[in-house]
Amino acid sequence: MRDPTPQERKWIRQLRRGRPLKIGRERASKIMQFRIDPDGERRVKQYAQEHGMKTSEAIRALIDKGLAAS
Repeated sequence: MRDPTPQERKWIRQLRRGRPLKIGRERASKIMQFRIDPDGERRVKQYAQEHGMKTSEAIRALIDKGLAAS
């Protein structure tokens, strides 16, 4: 197992502060980073707004939908 980068250590410290983040019944402990083009970002934000979600919630919902369809 490798040592975390300085940026990962910062995120770990932030995750440990306050109430643990939960998604459903499980603690949200993984952070994923990815790149998206401006049109994709706009579409995700529009989906989130239409469904009354935060952008991160919309991304998780869209990933779940895509995985369920495969």
